[in-house]
Order: sequence, then C-alpha cells, then structure tokens
Amino acid sequence: MRTSGAACWALQLLACFTLGLAAPRSHYCERADVAWRAYRAPAAFEARVQSLAGDRLATLQVRRVLRRQGGWPRRHAVLRLRLPPTDKDACTGRFEVPLKNRQNYIIFAERAGHMAVALGPPLRRTRKLLRRIRAVYAPGYSECLSASECRGHAELAGTWRKIEDFQGRGDPLERRSPRSQVA
Repeated sequence: MRTSGAACWALQLLACFTLGLAAPRSHYCERADVAWRAYRAPAAFEARVQSLAGDRLATLQVRRVLRRQGGWPRRHAVLRLRLPPTDKDACTGRFEVPLKNRQNYIIFAERAGHMAVALGPPLRRTRKLLRRIRAVYAPGYSECLSASECRGHAELAGTWRKIEDFQGRGDPLERRSPRSQVA
C-alpha cells in the first residue's frame, strides 16, 4: 500500500510539472547578477566614500583595485563618481544600498575624462561578494562555454580550471575533511 501511495504521489507531481502547473520562475535580472556585472565592466574597485553631493555625485578614495581599465584607477586615488539615475521599474539586487559617508563599496565603472561613471548602483562590500568577483577575474573563468568544450577541465569552486593546474596536489574533485587527513 505504501509503494502505491508513493507512486501515485510521484505521478501527480510529474503531471503538475508537465502541464505547467508548477510555480513560475522569476525573471532573470542582469543588474542583480554580480558575476555578470563584473564580467561586463571595464573597471572594478573597492572604494570608501569621502563625501556626497546630492544623490548623483560622490567623492571616493580607491581602497583596492579588482580590475583596471588601461592602468586606471590607481590604489589610494581620489575619484569623483557619477551615479546612474535611479529607475524605479528596474529589478534590484540585494547588495544595492544607498551611499553613506565613510563606508566601503564595490563599484563597477568606466572612465569618462577625470570622472568615473558608475555602471549600476554601488554594492555593499562583503567577503562573499569579493570572492565571487575575484572568481570572475581569475584566469580561465570563461574559457569553456559548454561542458563538451571543457574536456580536460575540472569544475572547482564554481569556475572551470585545467586539470594540469592541480598536478601533484591530488584529485581536484576529491572532498576531504580535516579529520580524514590526520594519519
């Protein structure tokens, strides 16, 4: 009796998915995808807000450069940042916050003369966000567009890397706990 009940439940679930009665997926939002913004931006840096002028201009000091646009920006440089106009209809990411003085933010921007023009709102700096952005800028991030093209590569930490990179370090896909390494 139990088996037939489980089979009936599985059949009903399958019918719901095939007929489209499942909950609709939310629409993809490029602006909320941090990895996509990092990939498309010509320059990315972490900066501290020194002063605000209205809601569209800010003076920043660059703390860490994540990606350069022809040698720009330099570390510890003071920049004038022009923010994009706010669009109430656009989707937003959860890391987007209004700017405050003396706070650190991650900014994707391009150079326009002596100013920087932000490509989207600045993001609140978190360790997880920095790790994700650094993974985008690591060599070999977008070499493989499909799994069939990635023969000889291993997926590790969300990025594709060549198997040769792991020679002498054991199996790259092997999961080891700290307790199992103690002999």
